[in-house]
Amino acid sequence: KVEVKDSQVEFKLIMKMVWLQLVKNPNTYASIFGLSWALVSSRWHIKKPAIMENSVTMLSNAGLGMAMFSLGLFMALQPRIIACGKKQAAIGMLIRFIVG
Repeated sequence: KVEVKDSQVEFKLIMKMVWLQLVKNPNTYASIFGLSWALVSSRWHIKKPAIMENSVTMLSNAGLGMAMFSLGLFMALQPRIIACGKKQAAIGMLIRFIVG
């Protein structure tokens, strides 16, 4: 019985720590607000305000650009562009061309 109580206390302590970390995280609030907005707008057919729609579009466009830049920077910093060698890369491209 002592072991069971110890494990229950430990589980409660872990759950409390997880809860406190979730409460501190702004992504938790953003998810809750986003879900509530989706439910409300779906139920009463409320359209998203234009400023909100435009800001989401701007963020998504900027995110795509930053991801492409990051990928290019990562590739440029590699010691070799073709990691496997010229011959293997040529064979791989040929196989991809044949297979389609």
